[in-house]
Amino acid sequence: MVERNKAGNQYIEDLKKDLAAQQAEYVKYKAGAVTDILREMGLFGSYTPKREDKLWYPITVMSQALYIETMSEFKTGYEQDLGKRLSPHRKTLIKLEMAYEINAYPALRDTGYGLETSEIIRDAHDNAGIDIGVYPYRAPIVLNDPERIILGTITRDRGLPFDPEKREYRYTDLLPQLNDRGEKPEK
Repeated sequence: MVERNKAGNQYIEDLKKDLAAQQAEYVKYKAGAVTDILREMGLFGSYTPKREDKLWYPITVMSQALYIETMSEFKTGYEQDLGKRLSPHRKTLIKLEMAYEINAYPALRDTGYGLETSEIIRDAHDNAGIDIGVYPYRAPIVLNDPERIILGTITRDRGLPFDPEKREYRYTDLLPQLNDRGEKPEK
């Protein structure tokens, strides 16, 4: 009986190791798939086209990716193909765009881009949890492992600090920095 329990315990431990290995492979695959598409669109590394802001450029690319994905049924050729490949990653792109914007805000705060984000911060504060299907920035953004890997790469490539343990991002967490500028929310 004791031998059977030992064998059963060993079998369970082996299953756990196999599952952990499969999960690690999935994380690499998912992060790689999104990274490859964004790289194809010109993101990653320090590349920034002329007349583009180095720190805002990732948001521009992710916004374009979401637009192409949304409009793919009306496009032809390469844009239609790209939109179809982006489609399974729509939620990931939305979350990455918001999490990156939150992470980049301290560096962008005093620019025109920062003013745009300031409006989102105010709205997220004033309407927290309301209509999050339409305004996802009003809710916490929770990243899974592949999303954290991608965000870390984009953030570090742009010279911004990144906390690899952080999973949850909120626009309302930026409220103290907004208030430091002398801007107060309406409520």
